[in-house]
Amino acid sequence: MKKLTLLFITVFTTCISYAQGEFDNKVYARIGYSIPTWEPVSRFENWESGYKKYGAMFDAGTIFMFDGILSSNKTCIGLDVTYVSVYWHRFMNDQTDLDVHNLRLSSKIGPSFTYSPSENLAFDVFIKADMGWATGTAYIYNHDIEEDDVFTNFITPGWLTGFNVRIKNLMLGFEYSTISPKLENEEILEEYLGNVDDDSDKSPMPSLNFTVGVCF
Repeated sequence: MKKLTLLFITVFTTCISYAQGEFDNKVYARIGYSIPTWEPVSRFENWESGYKKYGAMFDAGTIFMFDGILSSNKTCIGLDVTYVSVYWHRFMNDQTDLDVHNLRLSSKIGPSFTYSPSENLAFDVFIKADMGWATGTAYIYNHDIEEDDVFTNFITPGWLTGFNVRIKNLMLGFEYSTISPKLENEEILEEYLGNVDDDSDKSPMPSLNFTVGVCF
């Protein structure tokens, strides 16, 4: 895992040093609605249906544009680097007194392709490696934090793909992300949250994310 983290940092710093060109780099910040498509029911069979789910996210990063790599006055290859990304998901079931909360802090990096048909309009398509620095899932019973079960994980790789529409300084985005942390109980070592579909100790946590923000 240390080698993977070092590779993540090396690729990031090397690519930034070569970023240049007639396309300006774009610094962005955005918030969004994150729809969790994973199931929080590996330990609770009565949660298989009837629950409500919510989610939100925040991103801040830069799209570095490269000169001379398939670039023209309308197209450009770049590197999309998200310095900090925060995901929050919540599940509720009216039939129980249990809430499930999930929080993840990540950084993301990957290639992007930009097509700009006019000065004030651009489309970006990207695929990124997602480094989940920290993930935590809390099962809160009867709205009492002291009765909760907390599962945590540190440094888990994932991936995502998506696209942006940039209209002047407005940035609209859509992405699909997936990551599978190995979440361990904070109070009972080697007890894992697991997966609803099999006996794996990893918990797949994909989501669909819709974002809006600004870029400069």
